[in-house]
Amino acid sequence: MKKMLLGVLVLAGFFVSGCSTTKETNSNEIKSPSSTESTTEINASTQNSSEKDAFEMSFKDKTLTGVNYKLTIDKTQVGHSNPTDEDGLIIWYTVENKSEDNLVPNDILSLLTFKQQDETSEFDLTEDVGKFDAAEALYPMYNDDGSTIEDVDTYNTAISEQNKFYEEFEEKSYAELLPGKSVQCATGILLNNTVKPVNVSLSEDMPTSENEPLVINLSK
Repeated sequence: MKKMLLGVLVLAGFFVSGCSTTKETNSNEIKSPSSTESTTEINASTQNSSEKDAFEMSFKDKTLTGVNYKLTIDKTQVGHSNPTDEDGLIIWYTVENKSEDNLVPNDILSLLTFKQQDETSEFDLTEDVGKFDAAEALYPMYNDDGSTIEDVDTYNTAISEQNKFYEEFEEKSYAELLPGKSVQCATGILLNNTVKPVNVSLSEDMPTSENEPLVINLSK
């Protein structure tokens, strides 16, 4: 069976730089100060607008949209890992690469935050993305008490299904997605509880035109 090593990757920032040019003039030439100032103001305004457009993202209707990508949360499912006695949320999501370079789907997913409350407190689950064994929860090789399933056929089938899930969904999360392509991935997030909903939103430090949090009700 293939070992699944999942982690959280940090998306590298984008750096946008502007440039300006200066032109030397003859001291005898007559210049209009008001005309020069007006031109400078227009150029600065145009540059700031372009930089803002290059950065700005939106999250609405389960979809995160940026200049060079689109990520859509397709479906979710609550699962339980018997060997670790942990509960988790399994998320299937599709990423479309609209850029001219390769990108890693999990890097785009890391732009989102995942939070959950209990009766008294709120917990940030973002650091626990990828730490829940989704494959084991979906295709268990262990019994409820944590012991290994004794039936050989059932055990071998579970191994086969887990490897298939890893290759089709989890491995693609960390592979480089080619320009113009889209792929469906999956990952597991450790939950604080299985009662309260999970709130998904765009990270607060990201420039955004729209940020409409997604509420995932675990009871459904």
